[in-house]
Amino acid sequence: MDASGPKLLASASAPARNFWRSAKWCPDGQSILAQQEDSCICLFQLPTFDDSAKRNIVELAPHSTLRAPSPVTSYEWYPFARAEDPGTYCYARGVANSSVELRDGTTGALRASYSIIDHVERFVSPHSLAFSPDGTRLYCGHSHAIDVFSLSSPGATSERVFTSPSKKSREGQKGIISSLAFSPLSPSYLAAGSYSGSIGLYDCSSGLPELVGCLKEGIAAGVSDVAFDPLRHWILYSTSRTTETVDVWDLRNPYDGPFTRLARKGRTNQRLGFSVQASGGGVAFGNKFGSVSIHPLPQPSLPLSTEAVEEEETVEFGEPQSWKAHGDAVGATAFHPSLPLLLTCSGSRHFDSPDGTYESESEEGETARFTPRARDATIKIWDLGVKAT
Repeated sequence: MDASGPKLLASASAPARNFWRSAKWCPDGQSILAQQEDSCICLFQLPTFDDSAKRNIVELAPHSTLRAPSPVTSYEWYPFARAEDPGTYCYARGVANSSVELRDGTTGALRASYSIIDHVERFVSPHSLAFSPDGTRLYCGHSHAIDVFSLSSPGATSERVFTSPSKKSREGQKGIISSLAFSPLSPSYLAAGSYSGSIGLYDCSSGLPELVGCLKEGIAAGVSDVAFDPLRHWILYSTSRTTETVDVWDLRNPYDGPFTRLARKGRTNQRLGFSVQASGGGVAFGNKFGSVSIHPLPQPSLPLSTEAVEEEETVEFGEPQSWKAHGDAVGATAFHPSLPLLLTCSGSRHFDSPDGTYESESEEGETARFTPRARDATIKIWDLGVKAT
């Protein structure tokens, strides 16, 4: 492990008794959405890093904070969001026991809502969200189903596609759909991870997902994240809870299990995400002890336009760069869309933390509750082009 690592440019701490669950760059790279443990979503603006800023760590402060009435189960930027174009600057948010919301990126104001209703007229909150690559539809993953909304018709009933014929059926994809990802090179191709321990591959050419394959071999636990490689449409990444690898799949021969596994110490039920560089140059992820690793991947040796690529191209990762980035579990890493910057965030519940406190729920102290604390609850921005000195 490289003790120094990249240069730290900016940092922000979560409030007391709180921590950061995840963070995502806006597609234009000018702002960040970050989710806190207490159901708040904070918006940060990317600061200007001049020579002075690069010598000193910039303290980030939220531009706005939006608290949800119930736990936030998922959120996702609109794929064409740009701060300079207010009409596109928005994100979708799933909240427990409520409709899916389309929120203004600047003010947090509600723009539209989309309701997922179950068979007993209750709101269903999605565990995963994905906009179609053309920005016209919103896909919502929940238990045994994916609901599809047309963004132009808020309030309309969704089109529901069940991922399995029934709960007792062995066919299809079982369980809660925990993650959704479209292929950048094949926009109609959708991957869906499930907490039941499977990855469904769907064709969305008609607008509705149609299952064309289901990967189960070599998956030991519930899948928490999936992502396609942006330059190699046959490469899929996934990670599962309580496992210590990020799995890499070759979709040209997927049913034998992952063709390689990238090691990380992630044996925890907490969701620890990963990020694939937009240029296809590698994958980054953190572990439960605060270390971050970047596994570089060379550019394809053959032009992407040639048919020989799919048949002959092989994938070999280079020597990883690793460093101690946080003092707690790294919940998310995210490459900047265009700049050599990496976003990371940290925190987890520690019931054995010396900073934890007991709270009495009655004057007599008969009912006491221990409040866990995070050991390090920070968001950090790293300069991948400069090493720390």
